[in-house]
Amino acid sequence: FYLAPELIAGTGYDSRVDVWALGVLLYELLTLRRPFEGDTIPTLAHRICNEPLPPLPSETPTELRELTERMLQKQPDQRAACAEMLNAEPLANWPELGSLASDSLAGTVEAFSELCVSVESSTNSHSAAKEEPMPHGIFVWQSSCQYPIGGGPAAPNWRRQENLPDEPFIDMCASCSAVAVVSQSGELWCWSTPQQEEELEFAKSRRPARLCTTNGLLIRKVALADRLLLALADGGVSYEWDQSICSLRLIQELSDHNVSAIACGAEHCMACTKEGLLFAWGVGDEGQLGLGDLEDREVPSLVPLEGVCNVSAGKASTVLLLADGSVMSCGSEGECSGTSHDGDSNIFRAVHLPLCAPVVIVACGYSHSAVLSEDGRVISWGSSDGGRLGRKRAAGVSLVAHERPAIVSRLEDVCSISVGPNHTVAVTRSGEMWAWGCICDATQPTPVRVGGEQLGSATFLHTHASEWFTLAIARESPESP
Repeated sequence: FYLAPELIAGTGYDSRVDVWALGVLLYELLTLRRPFEGDTIPTLAHRICNEPLPPLPSETPTELRELTERMLQKQPDQRAACAEMLNAEPLANWPELGSLASDSLAGTVEAFSELCVSVESSTNSHSAAKEEPMPHGIFVWQSSCQYPIGGGPAAPNWRRQENLPDEPFIDMCASCSAVAVVSQSGELWCWSTPQQEEELEFAKSRRPARLCTTNGLLIRKVALADRLLLALADGGVSYEWDQSICSLRLIQELSDHNVSAIACGAEHCMACTKEGLLFAWGVGDEGQLGLGDLEDREVPSLVPLEGVCNVSAGKASTVLLLADGSVMSCGSEGECSGTSHDGDSNIFRAVHLPLCAPVVIVACGYSHSAVLSEDGRVISWGSSDGGRLGRKRAAGVSLVAHERPAIVSRLEDVCSISVGPNHTVAVTRSGEMWAWGCICDATQPTPVRVGGEQLGSATFLHTHASEWFTLAIARESPESP
């Protein structure tokens, strides 16, 4: 109930998460209820990150209402700091306020002032404790069905990626040619894969290297394709790799927007904003831009949709999530079969999902897609070749019907998913990893738990499926080597 949005989203954090928690306490003192509640963890997390703050009672003093609202700003850089709170109304003159208000309100402000002083005095030591290196890192499993040397799901040969800083990582992405990861301190690290055919300036070496940024840029999210690289920095500022200058370049067309999500397909890019706007650019020959035609776009172009809160891009298709928990898609027929397109696939159409809780995560692959509902269920659709959908075709069911959206059985309590060209991986709230599809030298038509001698007792925090391997951010258990 007290976690700040950036902790839930995994975009890095500092002492401002304490301000958020203190704001939740203040809200409770004023209303006798929490600002955000949910029957399940995914529901609660979705509401904290996406829903607006419920209004405070009308009798709440203006200064106290404004302070509470500033403490519960979802963007950390817009949130009040501890020192700022102590010197602002009503805390700076709370005895005066107490003489005008009821005894209960005066007691509330007095108790809150003491909490602020306590947080302020402990911030340095508390932040230092957070910044200590944590026992987890980036792990790689060569799970490609083309080079079956990585071991199957029951005993995968996990390899810890070396030459990375000894700190937590908050995001990662991979293509056939390169890997990119983001550290908690806001650094972007890239390296090439053995399958890289054309040298990329941002990933020249097999050894991870920090991608230099200017002006103290702190990266929070990354998206990657074979020749495309997008980065999202603090404050929703977006950048893309410019090969002509061999550096990240500010995307001017999005500079006036607070970008919240980015995605790269094989040759197209997508970005959505906090205001619910969607922008698309790149190759559009399969209708993957959703702009109503098959034309390419050199710069971000506004898609005529509203209320978009997340987006994922596949080889030549796009899947997006709306604020009401519904899903839409566009692009190549194989990946968009869930929309039952009767016309052109170059505009976004609703994906007809089975009856389920609202969707919180969307993931688009090369020929299949999947979404995660807030109650921890996975729904997949698209090509069923190689067990990609994670569910067997029932007797008497046509292929067309089988490849429509349906729930993946035997899989519950999931908190994150990633769809690759040939397989899908999911992580549960208890830290288990499950996978299905073409993996190493076998087809896994239904979810199987991913183990391994090295990481069998580890807690998986995040995962990413690519064409050649599976990446994981995992915290090793004390007994792990």
